[in-house]
Amino acid sequence: MKRIVPILLCLCLCACNSAAPSQNSEKFTLTDEAPATESTNVCSVAFSGDGADIKGSGAYLNEGSLAITDGGEYTLSGNFSGCITVDITKNKKATLILSDLTVKSDTAAINIISADKVNIVLRGKNSLSDGKTYADEKGAEPSACLYSADDIEISGDGSLAVKANSKNGIESKNDVKISGGSIEITAAKNAIKGKDSVKISAGSINIPACYDGIKSDNEKEDGRGIVEITGGKISMTCSDDGIQAYRSVNVQSAEIKIGSDKLIYLPYLMGERTPILDVNSRGVFFGLSAMHTRAHMARATMEGVSYSLYSCVELL
Repeated sequence: MKRIVPILLCLCLCACNSAAPSQNSEKFTLTDEAPATESTNVCSVAFSGDGADIKGSGAYLNEGSLAITDGGEYTLSGNFSGCITVDITKNKKATLILSDLTVKSDTAAINIISADKVNIVLRGKNSLSDGKTYADEKGAEPSACLYSADDIEISGDGSLAVKANSKNGIESKNDVKISGGSIEITAAKNAIKGKDSVKISAGSINIPACYDGIKSDNEKEDGRGIVEITGGKISMTCSDDGIQAYRSVNVQSAEIKIGSDKLIYLPYLMGERTPILDVNSRGVFFGLSAMHTRAHMARATMEGVSYSLYSCVELL
């Protein structure tokens, strides 16, 4: 039994920090001083260069930026050279429908300064890119191509390409939720960062280049600093950590591609008898790196056991 302890410990790793998971993490919900209200405001914005055709209320152009100042639903389309800002009261929500939208900005492409929550719905093909130097100073905000000081959720059946030239790709100072869409992120720093949590339940996420892939680092408050992946397809190539969370990482049914990103598991925990007789063989994860998660290890384990059984079947 002692021989399998290291393997069990590896499979139980759930964070990049040794802090114990909080028992209250499942019960945590954000609350505000006043309950959030739904707005009936509907507005459409069709961009062209640094201008826009705005139909409806709650949004206006201001010195190269589109300012959204009221809750409601905003459909954004076209090509825009500037920044989209959302600054509404803490008890209001906004929905941004990105419909074939391209934004190129010298600062953050989307900067959510204040809101109860902002839902970002993807339709068609969308892309965001930011400047290279606006977030250079430590502690500078915004610090991401798509930045929010409050909760954000990304959904829909469209696509979003994020090119973060300065620092992070998608970031929230609270929670980031992804429940749909096809998202590709190239980032100089973190691809997806939610200070309190990152929760992914659906969608396709491809991160071809970044420093850290998915990160949550709130170490001061119980129930925060968690990454939870319960669905979706995720592929990452990172120079440092694939997933990093201060408190816990929970990967349930997210889809990891065949081959487990070159992670191989040999299931010889007690030697091998068939088809190879070698009592000295031992189990091992080969090719393990910082980008691999528990989901990779689970998939690699299933693949290793399956191939071992297949080798036996071939002898029949």
